[in-house]
Amino acid sequence: MTELAATGVTVTLGGNVIVRSVDLSVSAGDWLVIVGPNGAGKSTLLRALLGLVDHEGTVSVAGSDASTMAVRERAQRMAYVPQNAEIPPGTAVLDYVLLGRTPHLRRGLYLGDEDVGIAIEALDRLGLTDFAERDLMSLSGGERQLAVIARALAQQAAIFVLDEPTTSLDIGHQQHVLATIERLRVDLGLTIVSTLHDLTLAADYGTELLMLGDGAVVGKGTAADVLTPEAIATHYGAAVDLIEHAGRTLVVPRRPEM
Repeated sequence: MTELAATGVTVTLGGNVIVRSVDLSVSAGDWLVIVGPNGAGKSTLLRALLGLVDHEGTVSVAGSDASTMAVRERAQRMAYVPQNAEIPPGTAVLDYVLLGRTPHLRRGLYLGDEDVGIAIEALDRLGLTDFAERDLMSLSGGERQLAVIARALAQQAAIFVLDEPTTSLDIGHQQHVLATIERLRVDLGLTIVSTLHDLTLAADYGTELLMLGDGAVVGKGTAADVLTPEAIATHYGAAVDLIEHAGRTLVVPRRPEM
């Protein structure tokens, strides 16, 4: 079953075409990783899928035209983890995660015991229960990122959209955050759409990859289909070697000759 699809999505900002007629389709439970060089339009494409930026073309969620959905309904179906989430100062971790319940609240109603229970369950899944009363800004970068993912999990959306979820994290926290997302995908049947800079990690976690170049799709398919030395040289301007090791595809930059 197709959980998320886009046809002819084009985004123009300030008179410049940032995303050019992108088609994509993500099956329920899959992880689509969008790759491409800086400025290729990856983040803008994610924002178009979420309805956060005006665009041409169509986006559908579980077969329904997303443009016909109210903002609240769209947020119930798609949760967003941005690169740099805005965190109100002095916010406790649990209070922040409870913000994920906002799309489920009707006008005039307040958070109830069920909402608190859902938020606490999200904290438990992310290993953050002991931090519930802590100021979110007192956590490490990796822990804060997990709290942002917990907020998204509290939305109970079937689709997670993550923009560079490992930005500014060290290698250990990168591994932990991506392994956590993968566990949620498998355990809960989530559909994941994310961008990633690290091409080895993209190959590790993406069930399918989509490469953007100058806003257009220049590659789509498995890691073996998309991450070729020729494509990386053309669109990233980088010389790399691909090494197959223990069932993984490692993308290793070559040291330039002096």
